[in-house]
This record gives sequence, structure tokens and C-alpha cells, in this order.
Amino acid sequence: MGRGSRKRLEINRLVAEKLSQYADLLEIKGENPYKVRAYRMAAHSILSLDEPLSELTDEELLDLDGVGKSILRKIRDIERVGTFKEYEDIIREYPLELLDLKGIPGLSPRIIKTLYENFGVTRLEEVEGMARRGELLAVPGIGPKTVSKILKGIEDRRLRGEYRPLWLAWDLAWELEELLKSYNLVSNLSVAGSTRRMVYRVRNLDLVSSLKENVS
Repeated sequence: MGRGSRKRLEINRLVAEKLSQYADLLEIKGENPYKVRAYRMAAHSILSLDEPLSELTDEELLDLDGVGKSILRKIRDIERVGTFKEYEDIIREYPLELLDLKGIPGLSPRIIKTLYENFGVTRLEEVEGMARRGELLAVPGIGPKTVSKILKGIEDRRLRGEYRPLWLAWDLAWELEELLKSYNLVSNLSVAGSTRRMVYRVRNLDLVSSLKENVS
């Protein structure tokens, strides 16, 4: 995918990222899991497109997995103004920083919600401090084993290195995809792993492909 093509698809990336973040915050809020899944499916469908959303009709968008009339309206809103009302509402209720807590073993969406609503916790450093002081044991559903699991997860993340924003991961993925395709050695190249799953913060950049025939 050339630089011009990437530029054309930037709106797709923005829409997918907003929908994915919205889904994650809905999950923390405790919304219907089917609703959460629909937003994630829509985000994945949009990332799979080879043309910008602006070139697709409403009917074509409604044919995508996960996209119904409600999500279609939000997609068009993001195209026009970069966001949608429900997204702005939920980030006032549950800040985006909470998404940094996802992916730590023992920190389920329900526990993340409890930590934020009852203790104002938004950062891993705050979770770690509560764990070391024994304060997490006061949270329903957290016992000594869960505390140990959480501390180990935080330490593992720290040792594995820096996590980068999703938007930067996509930029790097596109650059790497362009480089690999220039060698004409692989086919069916696509982004995988946490970037493909639209995780808020990404550590590893994964791509999968097939080696072309008669290449050794």
C-alpha cells in the first residue's frame, strides 16, 4: 500500500479506533456484551476495507459485519467531525486512561470499573500501589491470588517494554507492509495480533503472510 493509499485510508483508521475504544469503555461500563461485540466487529470490518469510507454508500456500509443503522450514523459523524456524541459522553464518564489497565491478568472490566468508581484509579501505578499496600483485598472479587496475579502482570508489562498508541502501531504496520511487498516475496500480507484487535496500547507489531511459490 503506497503512501497515497495510506493517506486515503486514514479516516478508516480513525473511525475504527473510535469504535474500538467505545466498545472497550462500554465493556468496562458493563453494557450488553452483544453490543460491545458489534462495535468491535464494525471496527474490524472497516480496517479490512481497501477504499475510504467516504467512497462507500450507506447501503454498502450496512453490508459490513457489525454495522447497523446506529453504528452507521456514528461512522458518518466521525467522518464529518472526528467523533460522535455517545463517545464524548462515555469518555466523560469513564476516561480513556482506563484502557491502559486492560490486558493485565486479574484486572477484568468489572474490577477496572470498581477501582475507578470507588477509588478513582486510572493508572497502573495506582493499582500497583494499592496491591502492595494490601488495599486491593478490600475490592469484591479480589483475593490474595488475584493480587499476586495483578502484580506479576504489571511487572511483566514493565519488563516487556514500552507500549505504543494504536495509531502509531498502524502507521508502522503500513510502513512495514509497504517494505515487505516491495521485495515481491510474500502474498496475502495482513496485520495481526494486538494491532488487528484494536488494542488501545500495542507492544508487538505482528504481520502474517504467505511465501510466494518458487521463492527460496
